[in-house]
Amino acid sequence: MLKQSRDRICTINLIFLFLLLTGLPAVSPCQEPAKEDSVPSLSKEEEGEENEGESLQSGSLEEMNEFMGTWIQQVNRFGSFGSRINGLRSTVRTGNYTFFGSYLYTNRDGFRAHSAEYRHDATVALITTPSGNSEVKIIGSFAAGKRWSPGSLTESEFASDPYQADPRALNRNYQTVFRDGRIDLGYGVRFGRKKNHRFRLSTFGTTDFFDIVSREYRIVSRFGTGLSADYTYTAHFGSLENELTAGGDVSIQPQRTEYYENYSGQKGDMIEQLTSEQASHCDAYLADRLEIIPDRLIYNLNGRLDYVDYKLTEQTLPSRTDHRIFRAFSPGTSLEGYILKWLRADLGFIMEFENPADKELESPDPFYLFNPDLKGQYTNKVFAGIEAKMQRGDSSAVFRKGSLSVSLFQSRLKNEIVPFEVFGDIYYRNAATSERTGMTAKGSLEILRGLVLSALYTYSNYRYLSYTALSIEEDSTGNFIQVDRDFSGNAEPRFPDHAYDVAISYRITPWKHLDILAKADCSGRNAMWVNDANSGKTNSYYLMNFLLRFDLHFGHFNFQIAGGVKNILDKVYTNYVNLNSADKRFYSSGSPQDYQLMLNLAYLF
Repeated sequence: MLKQSRDRICTINLIFLFLLLTGLPAVSPCQEPAKEDSVPSLSKEEEGEENEGESLQSGSLEEMNEFMGTWIQQVNRFGSFGSRINGLRSTVRTGNYTFFGSYLYTNRDGFRAHSAEYRHDATVALITTPSGNSEVKIIGSFAAGKRWSPGSLTESEFASDPYQADPRALNRNYQTVFRDGRIDLGYGVRFGRKKNHRFRLSTFGTTDFFDIVSREYRIVSRFGTGLSADYTYTAHFGSLENELTAGGDVSIQPQRTEYYENYSGQKGDMIEQLTSEQASHCDAYLADRLEIIPDRLIYNLNGRLDYVDYKLTEQTLPSRTDHRIFRAFSPGTSLEGYILKWLRADLGFIMEFENPADKELESPDPFYLFNPDLKGQYTNKVFAGIEAKMQRGDSSAVFRKGSLSVSLFQSRLKNEIVPFEVFGDIYYRNAATSERTGMTAKGSLEILRGLVLSALYTYSNYRYLSYTALSIEEDSTGNFIQVDRDFSGNAEPRFPDHAYDVAISYRITPWKHLDILAKADCSGRNAMWVNDANSGKTNSYYLMNFLLRFDLHFGHFNFQIAGGVKNILDKVYTNYVNLNSADKRFYSSGSPQDYQLMLNLAYLF
């Protein structure tokens, strides 16, 4: 009977995958905006538009272990501004096999004008252990949907209505239609008489299709494939252990982009430009982990060699091509160990190279395909940290356990890659030398059984030591001009000097069939500069949130009921900074007060 139930669940998940791959019908989104926000969101969309929040999408492999054994769950999440997520998730475990499947539909009207989103997400995974020492993974994912972008606002527009859209975004109808898929295959095995040899091999394939509407209407078709492998040998010298790992990765990503005129979100009939691009990446790395004192002191040494090759051809004029190559070696070393049984410390140094991404290489000068002046970024970083843990007996009524960690770092960056914006398009340039100094302190304490207080504080002092650039700015008459500017000594924009997060949670089981979690948290961010000239900044802010969750389990059924409020005090704040905007459109707001509800039902076999 159990085997038949598991087979039925496998069939249901395979049907869901088939429907997704053969094309689900598009569901029309509601008329207005957007996305749930995180605090703060400093990332950007893949195509240069602002990212207004952390995605609510699920379906990651971590969720396959939400319940033990075999289970199936219906997911229902609702929030303010027309936010909802509905779908199914399931895990089937039989002997040496684990299968996971997930399908979710997401729709958001959004809290800003012109920022709606809808999407379908599917994930399937098969993990099997042919023997006790080997594992095979097959993972597939698919996503399709559409999102609108509201753009960024000037300071006066933000002050009058922080939730309006940039008029340019409305007129051009900024939006992205996406369809992408990925498959990963992995194999790992341990062998040898003492099982001290480990080999891992993985490969992947991707497809990405975008219709991107900004100043132009672009149709992007991109494919990718790659292979990675590593080998680890663990040797013992008496009571000491040494672990040596060698590996490498290789990937290739061809891309075709068609450019059309944009008529308020509609594609023009005539193609204006057609480009063909290929990005190739190859790296090899070596890492050694040596015990100096058994279980007390460990020395790490590693290095990575990167080679990245970009090629771009304008097919409407095949004689026009461009080619950029970046290569560098990145070494690192660290020492970690226990000063006392409850006190751990580490110290290290890293020299790291970061090549520009293909998007970052786009040239603001139409004479060039790639930006000829953009260089790779080099970072020298020194870091140190200390961590203390306290654990008392389970019978202790108060202060049963706690932890505190403090880490410090200082980095010197050469050719830091810095974004700037012109007419809504994002480009990149280099700052000659930058210095970053920071500290992070993190702690938690179980005051009473189930009552936990946690806190995180971050201090960031990021400065340009040497930085001159030809800056594109808007003058008093509304015309754009090019001006030589010296930003040396200025603070880096986008990074708050001080940031903190404090939370208190209480978990209780008043009844064997009921678990209750209550959590309140507060997060704050100091003001952030919005441009390299340090001529404007955001306001400081703090947000308060609350969550109450009930987990009920009766026999084979599990109910998850949760409700919460984000931004309880309905604060107005800047969630995303559009850096170095030529027409001073720096500001994008975070979400106002947002009520959320979750109703999940699971059946455990």
